[in-house]
Amino acid sequence: MSKFTDDIETILRDPRYHAQCMQIAPFGRDHCALLFELGTQDHDVAYSVIFEVSSFAPGTQSQTLKIEEWLASLTSPSLTNLFALQVGRVVWRYRNGSWTSSKVAKNLMQRVWSYDDDLTLLVGDKGQSWAFDGNAWSALKPARPHRLRDVHGPRRDLIHCVGQVGTLQRLVGDGWQAIDLPIENDLWGVFVTPDGVVRACGNDGTCIRVMNEEIVELEAPKSRFFCVHQFQGETYWGDSDYGVYREQGNQLVEFHPAGTGWDMRSDAEYLYLVGGGIAWRFDGKKWNSLQLDYDGTDLRLIQ
Repeated sequence: MSKFTDDIETILRDPRYHAQCMQIAPFGRDHCALLFELGTQDHDVAYSVIFEVSSFAPGTQSQTLKIEEWLASLTSPSLTNLFALQVGRVVWRYRNGSWTSSKVAKNLMQRVWSYDDDLTLLVGDKGQSWAFDGNAWSALKPARPHRLRDVHGPRRDLIHCVGQVGTLQRLVGDGWQAIDLPIENDLWGVFVTPDGVVRACGNDGTCIRVMNEEIVELEAPKSRFFCVHQFQGETYWGDSDYGVYREQGNQLVEFHPAGTGWDMRSDAEYLYLVGGGIAWRFDGKKWNSLQLDYDGTDLRLIQ
């Protein structure tokens, strides 16, 4: 037996083992990459695998990376470019058909996110963050010493990040500018529209809209909200207990019972949802799903 086979059998014997989707990176053109992790409950044995698929169909899958490490975040600035964050300080980059890795940060990082091929951001503990300009990583000036968990923006001048203790910041030049919020709860997700409306979500049902310094607190369940995203003119929010809610006026209503709404991304045609162990795709009318399976030889995707 190979070490991989022995490790997978060890994982599957763990009564509390987990196989979960960590993140989905849309490429467009009905193509995306999916990051899955399989491991024991205590993470003493874990594997991460990145698949590329077309049409969200298992028959089109191909593995681009499989490592005995825990990858926590995935992003794609373009069709042939991927970044994956290994838990800690290491960033993996896929380019020209191969993967390379480099240690970037001094503090533990939480999320990697790409605006385009010339700007990829890495955010994490103690307010630390890094920017990749296509050639090299450079540290950004922090605004506050709190952990940063998510980042998003439709234009460079509208890129925001969120984090602990109600942290909301805007990227200005080579650093962050803090935006004061009357919120003490930790924030986990952020989404910014082209007209500058910032939506953020976090612990204890914290779901807010911010526009021109005016803050609207939405009516939401008192669960932990991980993500918010806009698709085809509708705004969706993902939480820890139900799955996906849709914004209606100043309240959230149940929309898709995925169990967990961990992360959402989109392209022009589809909304992609990470729902615990399942990867979901929504075309505006129906949902399709993929999940991780072990066929006795290797890891693969099934519907």
